[in-house]
Amino acid sequence: SCCMSRRRQSTQLAARAPEYTGRLVHGDLSAVTDAYELVIGIQVFQHGDRATAHAAITAAQRLLAPGGLFCLRVNAVGTDLWPAHEITEEAPDGGFSIRYLAGSKAGLLVHYFSEAELGALFGGFERVLAPRVVQTRREPPGPGQWSQWEAIWRLS
Repeated sequence: SCCMSRRRQSTQLAARAPEYTGRLVHGDLSAVTDAYELVIGIQVFQHGDRATAHAAITAAQRLLAPGGLFCLRVNAVGTDLWPAHEITEEAPDGGFSIRYLAGSKAGLLVHYFSEAELGALFGGFERVLAPRVVQTRREPPGPGQWSQWEAIWRLS
């Protein structure tokens, strides 16, 4: 299961880098209590519906020390959605969530962010690298492209 896999990964990491064993935290973001100068989230904050994705970003923002950087890469609206899916929610700012119906992600809820949505989530932050869309062409048989936002903000 997912939790057993994470526990096994923590054990493996501790074995590979025993000097960091005392600093390893096993759990979700609520298990982390320290403040950090850098938070990097690469394709981790898009899992779940809008509320879940927003809650995860907000929880990670609370871990940032004043002056710290938050580096983000998440799914962007404008992606050619594939494989089969259903849209489960749409927001006025353009963000939406889907549930995949086929493929390796079948059954998963995934959120796609709009630029306005990211702007609202990071309203109290200074832009270091304004959100930009990076597009990746899919390998056949996957059609079209996958779009993601990349951005960096500083906590004032």
